[in-house]
Amino acid sequence: MNKLLEAASKGNLKDVRKKLKDPFLACGMQKVNINGRNEMGETALMKASESGHLEVVSLLLKKGANLAIEDRNGETAFLKACRNGHLEVVQELLRNGADANDKNYGDNTVLLASENGFYEIVEELVENGVELDCENEGETPILKAIDGGHEKILRLLLQKSTFDVGLIDSIKNGHFQMATLLISNGANPNFCNEDRETPLYVASERGYIDVVRQLLKQKADTNIRFKGSTPLIISSKNGHLEVARELINAEANLNIRKYNGKTALMLSIKNGHLEVFQELIQAGANVNRENNFTNETCLFYAVRCKNAKMVKELLQAQAKVNHQNTGETALFYAAKNGSLVIVKLLLKAGANVKIRSQSHETAAIWAYKKNQQKVLELLKQAGSNLNKDISEKQEYDQGQDSLKEYYEQEWFENIERFKEAIGKLVEMPEFDSIDINFLDRDLSYRIMYSGKDKERKIFDVYREVNGSMKRIAIVIYGSEDEPTFF
Repeated sequence: MNKLLEAASKGNLKDVRKKLKDPFLACGMQKVNINGRNEMGETALMKASESGHLEVVSLLLKKGANLAIEDRNGETAFLKACRNGHLEVVQELLRNGADANDKNYGDNTVLLASENGFYEIVEELVENGVELDCENEGETPILKAIDGGHEKILRLLLQKSTFDVGLIDSIKNGHFQMATLLISNGANPNFCNEDRETPLYVASERGYIDVVRQLLKQKADTNIRFKGSTPLIISSKNGHLEVARELINAEANLNIRKYNGKTALMLSIKNGHLEVFQELIQAGANVNRENNFTNETCLFYAVRCKNAKMVKELLQAQAKVNHQNTGETALFYAAKNGSLVIVKLLLKAGANVKIRSQSHETAAIWAYKKNQQKVLELLKQAGSNLNKDISEKQEYDQGQDSLKEYYEQEWFENIERFKEAIGKLVEMPEFDSIDINFLDRDLSYRIMYSGKDKERKIFDVYREVNGSMKRIAIVIYGSEDEPTFF
């Protein structure tokens, strides 16, 4: 290292003065350069400023040290002083012409000082006209202060600038006083960040009741969604009772579904939050609201979770005991799981033991498959007949197999007539291929094709049934459409 830089770094004023007075002593017989650099591009002024050696800095400035020189990282002596919190050095450099808005390749003076909690330096920069609307990769001085928990700096910045909303960041970092400060200074309670989160959602998710109350006082929207969820849904899922209660009192929608079809009540059941569940029931949440993907109600969730208390309270709230999802009722799942107490509750509430699923099974058959003998006894007492159920199930399966075979045979026998029935479609020049398939699931025909014509076309597709042609689909094709069947 250059001996002048070494002396400046150590704050050895006497040695620095000596080398500047007799420059030939500094570097052997070569005259010293006051702005000479080391391998990192640093000067004596930078080293002294970085280490906070005020007297050395003053001497170097007096002798003509250059303030504007940057090291290999783009930092000047002034930036180094700001970064390391040396107030008196910062003041000395400003008196000698340093730029309050000095910056490197990313951060500037006020960003560095705000991030590191140097209040006096931020204050000095503000008095010297620093621009507060600067940013680095989306980070502003206010956000830097929030992230670092520097409330005093935040108050100063709020007084001196119009601010980008850092409310979400302050909540995420647990800086509740800062969040309150931002709210009281007019932060938008419904602001959405790049991820579409809102302050109320973030506070509700984490259970920060005081922040939730502050936001609700500022009329935060209780039903703005984040990834399909609302503040009430997420607080119910996480079991934050007080937050859920405040949101309910603020008239949050109790029955909104997430994108996966679940409501706040369903999620409180699934995650075992009894008090939240009871709060929602008392507030009037719809116990018969269906998941629009599975067609299941809250009763199904409670039965699957084997939560007898919730099942009982749902039934008391008029949950429909015989509601079917895709064929099964809640009793099917209780029977399968061997939940005796729940089976008794469902039967007492009027569960129908004779209801059959789409595959023609009963709750008794489900219990039989899992060898739930005690459940079978309860179902028998309620009127089920396992042997009859199994016999009728076998007859149904045999009938389905026969029906499938019949339609498959019908398909092969009538293929030519079917093709003739849609001959006009086949012959049309805008189609370069057609594939006709039989789907045994719903016993209907489907036509798949690729077309050339860019204009939208509509065709009726028929199949022969008992000697007459029956329209089974309307095929729509357009320039940007996949084939659509109705």
